[in-house]
Amino acid sequence: MGHEFISFKSLNPANQEIVWEGVEASTEEIEEAISVAQQAALSWHLLGFEARKNLVLTFQKELETHAEEGALLVSQETGKPLWETRQEISAAIAKCSISIDAYQQRTGTHTVTLGSTQRTVTHAPIGVMAILGPFNFPIHLLNGHMIPALLAGNTVIVKPSEKTPASGEWLIKLWQKLGLPKGVIQLIQGARTVGETLSSHPKIDAVCFTGSVKVGQAIALANTKTPQKLLALEMGGNNPLIVSSVSDTSKAVLTLIQSAFISSGQRCTCARRVILLDTVANHELIDALKAHISTIRIGPYDSHPEPFMGPLIDENAAKAALQFFETLHISGGIPLVNPKLSNSTFVSPGLIDTSLVKQPIDTECFGPILQVKWVKNLEDAVKEANNTAFGLAAGLLSDSSADFDYVFNRIKAGVINWNCPTVGSSSTMPFGGVKSSGNYRPSAFYAADYCAYPLASTQNTEITPLVTPGIDHA
Repeated sequence: MGHEFISFKSLNPANQEIVWEGVEASTEEIEEAISVAQQAALSWHLLGFEARKNLVLTFQKELETHAEEGALLVSQETGKPLWETRQEISAAIAKCSISIDAYQQRTGTHTVTLGSTQRTVTHAPIGVMAILGPFNFPIHLLNGHMIPALLAGNTVIVKPSEKTPASGEWLIKLWQKLGLPKGVIQLIQGARTVGETLSSHPKIDAVCFTGSVKVGQAIALANTKTPQKLLALEMGGNNPLIVSSVSDTSKAVLTLIQSAFISSGQRCTCARRVILLDTVANHELIDALKAHISTIRIGPYDSHPEPFMGPLIDENAAKAALQFFETLHISGGIPLVNPKLSNSTFVSPGLIDTSLVKQPIDTECFGPILQVKWVKNLEDAVKEANNTAFGLAAGLLSDSSADFDYVFNRIKAGVINWNCPTVGSSSTMPFGGVKSSGNYRPSAFYAADYCAYPLASTQNTEITPLVTPGIDHA
């Protein structure tokens, strides 16, 4: 019986126009991709770091040449404003140089000579790596796994999100222009079943995943019988932003908006909960936030003047955000700004006071919904911030460095910011979370760590046995 081709497509969420159409990879195609990747692995490794580095630098130039083209495509497929997708492509370009530095700093080769003996620590590639990308940064986050993996000598099989297949395909086609050896980079398309088949395959040596905790947990569960498989999982957050005492209300309002509503709330580091000390000044801050929310420009990526926010990725995401707000309301939340739906995917920011909600709803709502919680003091604020199964990002707005020291040493998160948005982590630093947000495999600058393993070697030009008692030595 022949394979039943499963077709799917991606739509521009702003106008529902088709951006890409294609079919899912079959099980046979996945098997073939893994086999070809295995065959290519040794020669790619033996090519050496310098040669691979030069290819990455050539790709970087290619990406620079086609930067505007890539930004436009990502805007069409995700709905994000052009200013934001241009930033994404710029980050992908910078990632190439940053990853080269990271490989040399985090891995590389280190040698110590003792007499005629040489002790060397080098790093070897993991093997065949599966990279499963998200829709919210369809170029930058795929690229962020691919570049370190390729530099380390791994072969990669890339599966973009089924919601952004065109962006992933565009990225791989840029690589294919460079004439890479067959099997070094391969693209497969598809939804959940394809991802499950690829990530759970026993001949895949590592899986890099960015997405929801539910899918990340499923990947971990599917690989319980292959503990040797490396899993690098980034699984989102229910991120708190504490406000203690701030003197510049206008800057604080902008930071709250940028933390909670950038990318229409579709960043894993977006603030989901703002926790404020119950002061007159902070109530005035929330009043100012309510007023400023109404001025936020929302629209298609090509509208003028430029919007701050675009649509959510699809109708289901929009409905989920509105439903989450309503659930908070039913549970005792007091709406401060009601989110509004327009054109099936555009959702305006929602603000809701959940101080009276007895049972917090600890989930990651991937949309522009911000919860407000009032507490008595900084100690209670930290307790509330940590009252979550997640631990990706957290932040503090305060004029006091003592407040930050207190918070920094008590919050459980992988990214903790002071007086700046919770979003926008630098690729020159590690990026990852604790608790349900990750598995201690941070990406960004530390991605080099999970793309190669340390290899110890003691070497001598002559056979040199140990001198031990109980054996006659010639």
